Formats: sequence, structure tokens, C-alpha cells
Amino acid sequence: MEEQWQVDRAYLRVLRQQHPDWSYRQLAEQVGRSQDWVKKWSKRLKTADPTDDSVLKGHSRRPKHPPPSITPAVVERILAIRDQPPTGLNRTPGPVAIKYYLQQQERQEPLGHYLPRSTSTIWRILDQHQRILRPPPREHEPTARAEPYEF
Repeated sequence: MEEQWQVDRAYLRVLRQQHPDWSYRQLAEQVGRSQDWVKKWSKRLKTADPTDDSVLKGHSRRPKHPPPSITPAVVERILAIRDQPPTGLNRTPGPVAIKYYLQQQERQEPLGHYLPRSTSTIWRILDQHQRILRPPPREHEPTARAEPYEF
């Protein structure tokens, strides 16, 4: 698939050199791509050297910045909320409640660290620290099969 994309980009570059007066619509129809695709790659091809083939390769889809890590202080706060629920909460708090109380505590006593915005991150922390009870795997006992035509 990547090879076909590079071929289409090279073809667009050739068409732009041969027909500099063509509109984005004409180029898109000739290449078989959308006008938005032609606009994006025309912009990239204009800024690059005409003989540079590295511009034909796509940019990485990998995130540019890794997500911020959760500090041990924040993990301790999450576990404390789980272990000693706030007064008035008559149940064991789940990830949504923990997120709410974590934000409340941050307003009152700021830690200055990154707080998780996703409840799945809080769930993962609770699971890593054995605060989520998981049932043990069931042991299955094989049963003897009946003979054919016996009921």
C-alpha cells in the first residue's frame, strides 16, 4: 500500500511539473485522489527539492510526544481514595468517582503533577496494585461422553 502511495505522489510531482497551470481538481482527477490529498501533497512537494525522493515518503503516524507518565505521588493519591473513600460516599469508589475526587483534592492541595484524564488509566493503576478483584479461573472437569444413540 505504501508503495502505491509513493507512486501516486511521484505521479503528482510529474504532473505538477508538466502542467503547472492545472487546478487541484484537474490534478485530483488525473491522479485518482481527492482534492484535499492533492492540496496537502502539492504543498509538501513545493517546499522540497524536485529531485529529492525522500519527500515522497509519508510522515510517521506515531505520536510526536509520548503521553506524560503518572508519578508515584498521584498513584498514591488514587490508591488512598480507593482504600479510604471520602466521607459521604457509601461505596467503594470506581474510576469515575476516583477521577472526580482526585480533581477535588488537586484544587485543595495541589501536587503539581499530571493527573490522568482517562478512567481507563485509573482502572489500569487499580488493576496493577491489586485493587480490582478478579474471579479465579474456573477449573473444568471433563465429563464422559455418551455412546452414540444412547439417551
